[in-house]
Amino acid sequence: MTGSDHPPDGPPAGSAFGIATAVRHGLDLAADLLLGARCCACSRPAIGLCMPCLGAVRAEVPHPVVPRPAPPGWPLCVGAGTYRGPAARAVVAYKDRGALTLAPVLGGRLALAVAELLVRADGWDPAVGVALVPMPSARAAVRRRGLDATTVLARQAAARLRRVSGMRHRQVGVRRLLRQRSGVVDQSGLSSSQRVANLRGALRTRSSPTALEPGLIVVDDVVTTGASIAEAVATLRRAGWPVIGAATVTATQKVGCSGA
Repeated sequence: MTGSDHPPDGPPAGSAFGIATAVRHGLDLAADLLLGARCCACSRPAIGLCMPCLGAVRAEVPHPVVPRPAPPGWPLCVGAGTYRGPAARAVVAYKDRGALTLAPVLGGRLALAVAELLVRADGWDPAVGVALVPMPSARAAVRRRGLDATTVLARQAAARLRRVSGMRHRQVGVRRLLRQRSGVVDQSGLSSSQRVANLRGALRTRSSPTALEPGLIVVDDVVTTGASIAEAVATLRRAGWPVIGAATVTATQKVGCSGA
């Protein structure tokens, strides 16, 4: 895959861009007038994200990320952006405030991270395709949100990748291969050491691999300490699944860019 094969993440250029911007601005004003809709990141009149916040999210360039310190067995991982500003507020609004209109935007960002990962990854066979494996959420979190937020983003990303010319003839799917054992609590608010302890041995695979399985990419909305992704990748590999790496929508500022 070349750089031109990356899934489109921004609006078209030229006069079409001006028309699209004007239409979007009109819709935002109408939503404010009729519904009181506000940008999830800055509270300007908007549906989902306003144009400036959407532009800020899309401006970030996907890059390899490595936690400091990195958990043992840390895989190749690409984040689409940094967990700060509009991107961070968009993730929180989507996960915790039910802003489901943000799923296409965040799923598009995840698709970019996956595409960059595949450019950098070695040893995977494009002929067998790719499957995105969402990090499983705690059952309590799924009940509270009313959906598995990460699985929704994975499906959005897979659909975006299937529309890209370079991925058109490859299998790009979503496999919910991981599940949590009982006793796992929501990671929010836990320290680095607490996250590692909470997730140690906490994941199981739902099935065993057969011949010619697709290369797996673990996906999540944000990487903080890396404990969740490291445990997911280790669990899949112990079960014999071929894992390419991991991709996330965002990475916290505590996670460094590898510069590779």
